[in-house]
Amino acid sequence: VRRMPREAFDALVDGAGARAEAPAPATAEGAEEGEDPNADVIIYGASWCGACRQTAAFLRSRHIPFVERDIERDPGARQAMQQAARGAGINPTGIPVIDFRGQIITGFDRGALERAIERSGTPI
Repeated sequence: VRRMPREAFDALVDGAGARAEAPAPATAEGAEEGEDPNADVIIYGASWCGACRQTAAFLRSRHIPFVERDIERDPGARQAMQQAARGAGINPTGIPVIDFRGQIITGFDRGALERAIERSGTPI
């Protein structure tokens, strides 16, 4: 996952990559600086995905550590997402796909996330 200010992204898209800020380096494979690389909750998504941002904000509000993996920038993340989903008998048709401690949740579904948190015994 790489994050950059919107202005830097726009500059890259407009062909002005030399003026854009470099993205922050990841601290571990798939983990952005400040994220817990050992987190057992993974959000597979993309930088432009509003539902992915909603999922991340919801998990932060519940103090659930997670890692975001961008399936567009990281082919390994796309493969891992597809493998996890197939293992759960799910054919994902969109993002986010959330691996919540082995339970696969597709889309931002507050109710499903709440149930997963309750089942996991995570204090609220």
